[in-house]
Amino acid sequence: MTQRMTPDDRKEQIIVAALKLAKKHGYASITREQIAEEAGISKALITRYFDFAELIDAVIARGIAERNVKLVSEALAHGNKAARRAVGRDNHLKSGVMGHLFP
Repeated sequence: MTQRMTPDDRKEQIIVAALKLAKKHGYASITREQIAEEAGISKALITRYFDFAELIDAVIARGIAERNVKLVSEALAHGNKAARRAVGRDNHLKSGVMGHLFP
């Protein structure tokens, strides 16, 4: 018997599928149907966990966060002192980014 996903895991599955589609086709063109197909679930299950606008907002926020982590990682990897200072001044960014990069 397959174990059911937790609500948090299911939300993550939906966001990851939507983000994958958004990266490929753009945020404005993805549909609930495409996300359901990508995630291997029904449209109704998406609606159970997210209002569609809320889902798109979450996907955009995740995409921005991933981009920022990538940019900061690259800057830090190349010894960019300005990036190190910026991360050092912002405790929230420091704990999130530095914790992610240097566990």
